[in-house]
Amino acid sequence: MEIRHPAVNFPKPGVRCERSLLSPTAVLFVVTASANMLSNALTTAALVLGSTSLLVNAQATSNATCIPQYSWMLNSLGQTPCLVSAYVSGVCDAGTWNVPALTSTLYPYNSPSGSGVNDCRCNTVEYQLISACTVCQGGTAPSTWASWVQNCPATEVNIKLFPHTVPQGTAIPAWAYIDSTTTNNGLFDPTAAKALINKPDVAAGTQPSITPGANVPTVTFVPGASVTQTATSGVKKSSSNTGAIVGGIIGGLALLLLIGLAIFLLMRRSNGGAKMQASPQYAAPPVPVATPGAYDHYNFAPPMAGPNAPQMGAAYPSTPSSQPYVQTFETFTLPLCCPSH
Repeated sequence: MEIRHPAVNFPKPGVRCERSLLSPTAVLFVVTASANMLSNALTTAALVLGSTSLLVNAQATSNATCIPQYSWMLNSLGQTPCLVSAYVSGVCDAGTWNVPALTSTLYPYNSPSGSGVNDCRCNTVEYQLISACTVCQGGTAPSTWASWVQNCPATEVNIKLFPHTVPQGTAIPAWAYIDSTTTNNGLFDPTAAKALINKPDVAAGTQPSITPGANVPTVTFVPGASVTQTATSGVKKSSSNTGAIVGGIIGGLALLLLIGLAIFLLMRRSNGGAKMQASPQYAAPPVPVATPGAYDHYNFAPPMAGPNAPQMGAAYPSTPSSQPYVQTFETFTLPLCCPSH
């Protein structure tokens, strides 16, 4: 004889009902977070590209002109020493520097001070160029070397050397490498400079090495360096760095989108229905005989203890018997683990 429980469905032993951990709210949160990260990344990329654009448009400038008798001071590109000085100084200022025309031929250009103190200006090459700029405009009182570097720390001072690669768009005359500390009592010497006008200029993209004791540098080309002249100083290296930054941002965005898409698809698939997982935490106890498939949506609840608890008969006989033995018991409604679907 088989007894069935009326209108009560038990779960299968060792099975518990679970809701999917991935809800539409979680999907919305992930999608929103991904959109915010994408927006921030695009903003960063725009700022980087904007900065690059400003750098590309930055130029060394000068409106100073040389009087005819000093036309020999122009470099092989026809640039005045004033403009060449602007290119040299601009290397330490993102390629932007302006050398204005003198307002009075009785006063020299100011020596480096404040943020203008750097190794681009505290060297004899820049001193020679700015002094020639003063003289070629008809100036009568160029600065001495000592006054030019009065604010420069020793670590920033270079003699007969410009400590950077010559910037694109210009060329430095050979006479700019004369040792200003030993000629004409530390004052620019136009005669010594003119004697070297037949020496080749130091081209863009190179950094000359200095032979000790020599007044003119030996030009050594850096392997692979470009000597193509452009109108902008200090752009080549910055453009390369910007390309790497933009490439990294684009790669990061692509990875972010792929991850977000994978999470979204996983959540969408998981939300198709509730999972039924076997619980490893509980052993399946003996249960009354029942029709298979009748326990799909509820968890088994153990009997309550106490005097008011319903009395359940033993499901199996305590002593062997040749006849089937089933004892009836009073039915009761068990609490549900989760709402019906």
